[in-house]
Amino acid sequence: MPQLANVVINDGAATPVARTFSPGLKGTDGMQRWFEKTSVNAIGFWTLGQKFREPLTPKGGVRSSDQSRMYQTTIKVQLPVLETTSAATGTGIPPAPTVAYTPWVEVTFSLPERSTVQDRKHLRLLLINYLSHANAVATIEQLEPIFG
Repeated sequence: MPQLANVVINDGAATPVARTFSPGLKGTDGMQRWFEKTSVNAIGFWTLGQKFREPLTPKGGVRSSDQSRMYQTTIKVQLPVLETTSAATGTGIPPAPTVAYTPWVEVTFSLPERSTVQDRKHLRLLLINYLSHANAVATIEQLEPIFG
């Protein structure tokens, strides 16, 4: 079982920077969160989250083959961008920081109880590798649709 600790991963800069995400409290939604705390304000912290759910226990303890017999793990990344403000206001007091927008992604893996380690490995690596494929790169980074 993974231990709750800092998560260090590279960003997408031209010269990648190792970003350290520090553990935060688990939310009421069951999502464990980590925060990259280099923003001057907490509302600008980048967030990494992960949630794990075991299969639902069926009534009467009888196993079934329906969708309730799935493990699920959800991973969410949020990158809030703070609004650019001017310190030159009429009062001379800088405005409170605000979030201008937040790019985010959420991926949920639905993993049947009967799946093998190799099935789950294929699923994870196919997703990772597709995210490096030209189709995914063009649609995510350049906002280009796929033409048929």
